[in-house]
Amino acid sequence: MANQPTHHAILVGINAYPDRPLNGCVRDVQQIKSLLEQHTIPTNIKCFTATAISLPDKPGLEEDPTLWPTYSNVTAAIREVTATAQPGHCVYIHFSGHGVRLPPMGEFSDYGTGDLALGLLSRDATRVQPLGGQLLAILLNAMVTKGLVVTLVLDCCFAASIYRLERKNVRFLPFDAATFVMDHDEPTETIAQASSGYRDISMQPSWLIDPNGYAILAACGPHEEATEVILGGVEHGALSFFLARSLKDFGMNKRHRDVFYRISPSFKANKLDQTPALYGNKNQEFFGPHTLATTRPVIPAYKSRQETFTLEAGQAHGFREGDDFILYPSGVVEGSTALHNNVIAARISNLGPLTSVLGLTDGGKITETKCVAEPQSRQCFHDFPITLSDEVPKPEEWIAAFQSYSLAVYRASEGHPAWLTLQVIGDEYKIYNKHGQQLNNIPVLQRGVVGPGDVASLFQHIVRYEFVKTLKNDSVPARFRSLFEVSIKTRADDIFTPDNIVDVEEDTRNKYMFELIVQNKCPEELYLHIFNLGPFWQVENVFYGTAVLPPRTFEDQFTGKFSKKMRTMVPKEMRAMGSRQCEDILKVIVTSHPTSFDMLELPKIGGSPKKPVVDEHRTAIKEAQGWVAFNFPVRTSMSIL
Repeated sequence: MANQPTHHAILVGINAYPDRPLNGCVRDVQQIKSLLEQHTIPTNIKCFTATAISLPDKPGLEEDPTLWPTYSNVTAAIREVTATAQPGHCVYIHFSGHGVRLPPMGEFSDYGTGDLALGLLSRDATRVQPLGGQLLAILLNAMVTKGLVVTLVLDCCFAASIYRLERKNVRFLPFDAATFVMDHDEPTETIAQASSGYRDISMQPSWLIDPNGYAILAACGPHEEATEVILGGVEHGALSFFLARSLKDFGMNKRHRDVFYRISPSFKANKLDQTPALYGNKNQEFFGPHTLATTRPVIPAYKSRQETFTLEAGQAHGFREGDDFILYPSGVVEGSTALHNNVIAARISNLGPLTSVLGLTDGGKITETKCVAEPQSRQCFHDFPITLSDEVPKPEEWIAAFQSYSLAVYRASEGHPAWLTLQVIGDEYKIYNKHGQQLNNIPVLQRGVVGPGDVASLFQHIVRYEFVKTLKNDSVPARFRSLFEVSIKTRADDIFTPDNIVDVEEDTRNKYMFELIVQNKCPEELYLHIFNLGPFWQVENVFYGTAVLPPRTFEDQFTGKFSKKMRTMVPKEMRAMGSRQCEDILKVIVTSHPTSFDMLELPKIGGSPKKPVVDEHRTAIKEAQGWVAFNFPVRTSMSIL
């Protein structure tokens, strides 16, 4: 046991499909296998590949049958790793091949797009035997439940419309009940019961796996194609190629978020019509302890012209023209010499709805084309002015500390309208809102224990929360707003539109309490970003990623409907304080283009506040970009016994 590897990999690459063979999948996993073998941490690698024998009179596969990517071999490997790996071990699963979309058949099926499946081979490799998404999720759930750190990379696509294009390099197979081998046996694994300590608004009924325990990096959305590209004269899967290059150049000890930020611009730079997606725990280590342990919010930015960068954020993210940033290469580790030597100052010169243009401001130059931008000033925070009571000692120090966090702060004697106020009450500092009510669920601010920097950091957290809560688009074009409908439906079939309080009662007998429904009425895909604003000042991505809502199409069997069941609970911390009711806000942001709202996320406030440690591209904004944000206030009450 002492010498047992702590890292495990299952690699699957299939070129030799019975119908519509591919060319780059085996090369994809061989390249990943080579990187893993060079990794400083020994890795237990299981590699399954299918390469057609080149002799036309001798059909079959080059590999030994024990290494064929068959349904039985791959599922057995997953179960074996689950049985032998220990809690805390890392598991990496990489699939390069054809994706399949199956008709929805189960309780957890996605009836908007159908069930996704991986195109594996039958025992004799003469037919396709799909590994359905539900069974795959059950297998992964067993790993997560055991405490394994799981990363799943899917270099395939599931868009049926792509098949009609008759492209040979597209990684999708249409479902064919006549020729596919289907496994109708009931899986022996079961789904672990959801913990009673789940978040205040939870999509657990719509998840087979606890999203905190894994991450999925997918080549594209359900409506897009994952293609093979010719790079260096040979075929590769685009996701696999850019991923391997990033891991080779910058190592594997990165967070999923950092890897994703690194590879995403490569798809645009190569004019690929696919948008990679990241789901699950974005801060989880990719394949080992990550070294970029920063809590600083950063945004992807890529070089668009000689002295400008395209920032993947705009009005919808709360930025304004004149906001300042620093740019540095996305692969640089915080605290390293490279970071300090590669920082360039930049400022938003052209603000768009979802993307903006950054101009360099200090006369410097940066050769790196893929960077991250770290905000240095946020004008939107000034919409939430803060006043300090005249009893606060040494106000100059406090004002300087608050201003270092881009906060607008005034002395009470100035008579400035305030969103928040800091008062001195006895030996404590207390915070009040604009209605004169003391804020709840924040730590005790003991005078002589916390200083100006600590309190300023706490205020910035609260201001960021208030910003997300009030975020809206005051100039939504009527046409964009007409493209969809959004509502909440309770189990009693009551329908709630935005800004109307949804009153629900805890119900442990049923798996869900209400359902979020979005109907796409336009011919283009929409992107949904769903957040829970909880009573402990947290902002959490309920979907653990971006939900893509394709338009309704008869031939693809897309319904154009997004429907997710949810439930709520009064948090145990509030129960302990005698509360029988809590209030949350379900924030739904709809965008016309893919984007990330990672910057909006906030952890719960708890304990003593601590300030953070401080150590053909687009050249213009597309007019078609659009966004709108909605609030659904949710009030949860404990049932009366």
